[in-house]
Amino acid sequence: MSISSWKWLFLINVPLGIIALILAIRFLPANIAHDTKPRFDLPSAVMNALTFGLLITALSGFAQGQSLTLIGAELLVLVVVGFFFVRRQLSLPVPLLPIDLLRIPLFSLSIGTSICSFCAQMLAMVSLPFYLQTVLGRSEVETGLLLTPWPLATMVMAPLAGYLIERLHAGLLGALGMVIMAAGLFALVMLPASPSDLNIIWPMILCGAGFGLFQSPNNHTIITSAPRERSGGAS
Repeated sequence: MSISSWKWLFLINVPLGIIALILAIRFLPANIAHDTKPRFDLPSAVMNALTFGLLITALSGFAQGQSLTLIGAELLVLVVVGFFFVRRQLSLPVPLLPIDLLRIPLFSLSIGTSICSFCAQMLAMVSLPFYLQTVLGRSEVETGLLLTPWPLATMVMAPLAGYLIERLHAGLLGALGMVIMAAGLFALVMLPASPSDLNIIWPMILCGAGFGLFQSPNNHTIITSAPRERSGGAS
């Protein structure tokens, strides 16, 4: 942001995406051919797009101060479309949105904890740049560098957690990861009025390490708790 416009944050992903596509075509194995292929469920796709599209539009409109009548109408249509969407998914053998898997207690619990962890991470990642720049007066470059320890710690801890899954219970690893992440978030909340870089960096490392230690075993639990033939939908 200090050397170019915000648009480059998105444009930089275009060449990276092209490289990833080329590597995937080159190295990933081909899909196994089946005698019968399930047909594309167009009604479910349309209702899915409408449901989540209306939700995002309504939330965005509320944040921008749009008419409450318009927002209420969007939410009403959202509820109606969402009802028929969920009803259709429950009646299909291979649904677009595998809601039926939520009947499995371990699966639904793992999904719930995953949602909570991502919400905690996103709330921190959205608010921290404003805090670092507006309150503490850090530059764009300094802000980016201070945020970097979180994803770096996640990158280091996630494969280690995947290795430990074979030796320790996934629930134990996930719980330990959540405790570490919560400790890091608490440390960020308790920052002094004028924190040093080190005061900010070590809680960020705790948050990233805890998130990485939690996600790998939790994702493993999500996949293994679903029936084998539904592993694609579970993921």
